[in-house]
Amino acid sequence: MTSGSNGMLGVLAESYDPDSARAELALWTTAHGGPKAARELLVQAVRETPFRTRAEAMLDVLAGALPEPEGERLLHQLRGGPELAPTALSVLTRREFLDPDDLVDAEAFLTVAENLLQFLESTGEGTIRAGHGAPWARPGSGFHLGAGFRCGFCGQIVVGRRYAPGAVRCSLQQDMGDVPCAARSG
Repeated sequence: MTSGSNGMLGVLAESYDPDSARAELALWTTAHGGPKAARELLVQAVRETPFRTRAEAMLDVLAGALPEPEGERLLHQLRGGPELAPTALSVLTRREFLDPDDLVDAEAFLTVAENLLQFLESTGEGTIRAGHGAPWARPGSGFHLGAGFRCGFCGQIVVGRRYAPGAVRCSLQQDMGDVPCAARSG
C-alpha cells in the first residue's frame, strides 16, 4: 500500500507547484481514509524510501502540501522519532521552522551525519576523499553549509549558515575546506 504513497509524494515533488500539490494531496487524502490514515501511509512511504535525499524531498513536499500549520507540526513530531529525526531536522531547518542555533548538540550531530550521508549518496565515496564537487572545494564561492561542525578555534558548533567568499577561516579549513569560524570572521 505504501508504494502508491511513495509514488504520490514523488509525483508531487517532481511535477506540482505548491498550490497544486496541496489540492492534489487533499483529494488523495479523502480517497485514502481521511487525514490520519492518509498521513500515516505517506509517512510510512518516507520511512521505507531507501535513498536519503529522496526521503527528504518526499518529507519536504508532504510538509509543504499539508494545510498550515499541519506540515510544521508533523515535522516537529518526527523530530523526536528514531527513524526520521535526521530527515525532519533537515527539513525543519531548511524551511526555517527551526533555527540551527536552537538545535541541541545531539540534533546538530544528527544533522551533520544526515548531510554527510546525503552528500555521499549523491556524489559517491570517491568525491569526498578527493574533495571534487564539494561546495567548500571551490575557492571563492559563497555557499550554504547545511551540515554542522565543531570549530577547532572557537569550539562552537557551526550549523546551517550562509558564508560569503573571503570570510576568515577557522582551523577546520585544513580538514573541511573553506569553513569560516564565527569567532574570527567579521
